[in-house]
Amino acid sequence: MLGSSEFGGLLAAQLGIRFAFAHFINAHFGHQVAQAYRERFKASQETQQPYLAAAVFVICADTEQEAADLEKAVDLRRVQMAYGLNEPIPTIAQGVAQEYGERERLVIDREKPRSIIGTPEKVTARMRDLQAEFQADELIVLTVAGSYRARLRSYELLADAFQPGSETPTS
Repeated sequence: MLGSSEFGGLLAAQLGIRFAFAHFINAHFGHQVAQAYRERFKASQETQQPYLAAAVFVICADTEQEAADLEKAVDLRRVQMAYGLNEPIPTIAQGVAQEYGERERLVIDREKPRSIIGTPEKVTARMRDLQAEFQADELIVLTVAGSYRARLRSYELLADAFQPGSETPTS
Protein backbone atom coordinates (compact mmCIF):
# COMPACT_ATOMS: atom_id res chain seq x y z
CA MET A 1 0.00 0.00 0.00
CA LEU A 2 1.28 3.47 -0.91
CA GLY A 3 0.65 6.27 1.58
CA SER A 4 1.96 9.69 2.48
CA SER A 5 0.67 10.09 6.03
CA GLU A 6 0.58 8.42 9.41
CA PHE A 7 -2.96 7.26 8.67
CA GLY A 8 -1.75 5.23 5.70
CA GLY A 9 1.11 3.71 7.68
CA LEU A 10 -1.16 2.77 10.57
CA LEU A 11 -3.77 1.28 8.25
CA ALA A 12 -1.13 -0.87 6.53
CA ALA A 13 0.17 -1.95 9.96
CA GLN A 14 -3.31 -2.89 11.15
CA LEU A 15 -4.01 -4.83 7.95
CA GLY A 16 -0.64 -6.56 8.16
CA ILE A 17 0.46 -5.55 4.68
CA ARG A 18 3.57 -4.02 3.14
CA PHE A 19 3.74 -0.23 3.16
CA ALA A 20 5.43 2.24 0.82
CA PHE A 21 5.87 5.74 2.21
CA ALA A 22 5.37 8.32 -0.56
CA HIS A 23 8.31 10.59 0.20
CA PHE A 24 7.80 12.13 -3.26
CA ILE A 25 4.46 13.48 -2.00
CA ASN A 26 5.32 14.25 1.62
CA ALA A 27 8.95 14.64 2.62
CA HIS A 28 8.04 15.50 6.19
CA PHE A 29 7.44 13.06 9.05
CA GLY A 30 8.53 10.01 7.04
CA HIS A 31 10.66 8.73 9.89
CA GLN A 32 7.73 8.94 12.31
CA VAL A 33 5.36 7.25 9.85
CA ALA A 34 7.87 4.42 9.29
CA GLN A 35 8.39 3.98 13.02
CA ALA A 36 4.65 3.91 13.74
CA TYR A 37 4.13 1.34 10.96
CA ARG A 38 6.83 -0.95 12.35
CA GLU A 39 5.73 -0.60 15.98
CA ARG A 40 2.05 -1.28 15.29
CA PHE A 41 2.43 -3.91 12.59
CA LYS A 42 0.20 -6.96 13.07
CA ALA A 43 1.33 -10.05 11.21
CA SER A 44 -1.09 -11.41 8.64
CA GLN A 45 -1.32 -14.61 6.67
CA GLU A 46 0.45 -12.91 3.75
CA THR A 47 3.00 -10.80 5.61
CA GLN A 48 4.68 -12.01 8.79
CA GLN A 49 7.05 -9.07 9.27
CA PRO A 50 6.69 -5.37 8.54
CA TYR A 51 8.08 -4.44 5.15
CA LEU A 52 8.65 -0.79 4.39
CA ALA A 53 9.55 0.84 1.11
CA ALA A 54 10.27 4.52 0.57
CA ALA A 55 9.08 5.91 -2.76
CA VAL A 56 11.37 8.78 -3.74
CA PHE A 57 11.51 11.31 -6.58
CA VAL A 58 14.98 11.11 -8.11
CA ILE A 59 16.72 12.70 -11.06
CA CYS A 60 20.34 11.73 -11.59
CA ALA A 61 22.52 13.60 -14.08
CA ASP A 62 26.09 13.36 -15.33
CA THR A 63 27.09 16.82 -14.07
CA GLU A 64 26.05 19.28 -11.38
CA GLN A 65 25.11 21.81 -14.08
CA GLU A 66 22.85 19.35 -15.88
CA ALA A 67 21.25 18.41 -12.57
CA ALA A 68 20.68 22.09 -11.74
CA ASP A 69 19.05 22.67 -15.13
CA LEU A 70 16.79 19.63 -14.71
CA GLU A 71 15.87 20.85 -11.25
CA LYS A 72 14.76 24.20 -12.70
CA ALA A 73 12.26 22.36 -14.90
CA VAL A 74 11.02 20.50 -11.80
CA ASP A 75 10.71 23.82 -9.97
CA LEU A 76 8.57 25.23 -12.77
CA ARG A 77 6.33 22.16 -12.74
CA ARG A 78 5.80 22.50 -9.00
CA VAL A 79 4.87 26.16 -9.32
CA GLN A 80 2.44 25.27 -12.10
CA MET A 81 0.86 22.59 -9.91
CA ALA A 82 0.60 25.00 -6.96
CA TYR A 83 -1.42 27.32 -9.19
CA GLY A 84 -3.62 24.48 -10.43
CA LEU A 85 -2.13 24.44 -13.92
CA ASN A 86 -2.09 20.97 -15.43
CA GLU A 87 0.55 21.63 -18.07
CA PRO A 88 2.93 19.17 -19.73
CA ILE A 89 6.20 18.66 -17.89
CA PRO A 90 8.38 21.68 -18.68
CA THR A 91 11.52 21.39 -20.75
CA ILE A 92 14.91 22.38 -19.42
CA ALA A 93 14.82 25.50 -21.60
CA GLN A 94 11.48 26.54 -20.09
CA GLY A 95 12.75 25.92 -16.57
CA VAL A 96 15.99 27.82 -17.08
CA ALA A 97 14.18 30.79 -18.66
CA GLN A 98 11.56 31.09 -15.91
CA GLU A 99 11.84 33.88 -13.37
CA TYR A 100 10.01 33.74 -10.05
CA GLY A 101 8.55 36.16 -7.58
CA GLU A 102 8.71 35.78 -3.82
CA ARG A 103 5.53 33.70 -3.66
CA GLU A 104 6.78 31.21 -6.25
CA ARG A 105 10.16 30.97 -4.47
CA LEU A 106 8.31 29.99 -1.29
CA VAL A 107 6.54 27.19 -3.19
CA ILE A 108 9.84 25.95 -4.61
CA ASP A 109 11.59 26.04 -1.23
CA ARG A 110 8.70 24.23 0.45
CA GLU A 111 8.66 21.46 -2.18
CA LYS A 112 12.42 20.96 -2.63
CA PRO A 113 12.81 18.32 0.14
CA ARG A 114 10.49 15.97 -1.80
CA SER A 115 13.14 15.35 -4.46
CA ILE A 116 16.67 14.09 -4.77
CA ILE A 117 18.41 15.67 -7.75
CA GLY A 118 22.11 15.63 -8.54
CA THR A 119 25.07 13.63 -9.74
CA PRO A 120 25.32 9.91 -8.96
CA GLU A 121 27.50 10.57 -5.91
CA LYS A 122 25.08 13.08 -4.41
CA VAL A 123 21.95 11.12 -5.28
CA THR A 124 23.17 7.75 -4.01
CA ALA A 125 24.40 9.29 -0.75
CA ARG A 126 21.02 10.92 -0.12
CA MET A 127 19.15 7.74 -1.07
CA ARG A 128 21.27 5.71 1.33
CA ASP A 129 20.62 8.30 4.06
CA LEU A 130 16.87 8.04 3.46
CA GLN A 131 17.02 4.25 3.46
CA ALA A 132 18.81 4.32 6.80
CA GLU A 133 16.52 6.99 8.26
CA PHE A 134 13.38 5.01 7.39
CA GLN A 135 15.04 1.62 7.89
CA ALA A 136 13.49 0.89 4.52
CA ASP A 137 13.63 -2.58 3.05
CA GLU A 138 13.34 -1.12 -0.43
CA LEU A 139 13.55 2.18 -2.30
CA ILE A 140 11.16 2.87 -5.15
CA VAL A 141 12.38 5.48 -7.62
CA LEU A 142 10.09 7.84 -9.49
CA THR A 143 11.71 9.99 -12.17
CA VAL A 144 9.74 12.71 -13.93
CA ALA A 145 11.58 14.85 -16.45
CA GLY A 146 10.64 16.80 -19.54
CA SER A 147 12.47 14.46 -21.89
CA TYR A 148 12.62 10.73 -22.30
CA ARG A 149 16.40 11.00 -22.72
CA ALA A 150 16.83 12.66 -19.31
CA ARG A 151 14.68 10.00 -17.61
CA LEU A 152 16.52 7.16 -19.31
CA ARG A 153 19.94 8.61 -18.47
CA SER A 154 18.88 9.08 -14.86
CA TYR A 155 17.93 5.41 -14.59
CA GLU A 156 21.16 4.35 -16.32
CA LEU A 157 23.26 6.34 -13.85
CA LEU A 158 21.33 4.92 -10.90
CA ALA A 159 21.70 1.37 -12.21
CA ASP A 160 25.45 1.85 -12.55
CA ALA A 161 25.69 3.42 -9.10
CA PHE A 162 23.80 0.65 -7.36
CA GLN A 163 25.50 -2.35 -8.95
CA PRO A 164 25.63 -5.19 -6.40
CA GLY A 165 28.65 -4.73 -4.18
CA SER A 166 29.13 -1.13 -5.29
CA GLU A 167 29.56 1.40 -2.50
CA THR A 168 30.32 4.25 -4.86
CA PRO A 169 28.79 5.09 -8.22
CA THR A 170 30.57 4.00 -11.37
CA SER A 171 30.66 5.87 -14.66
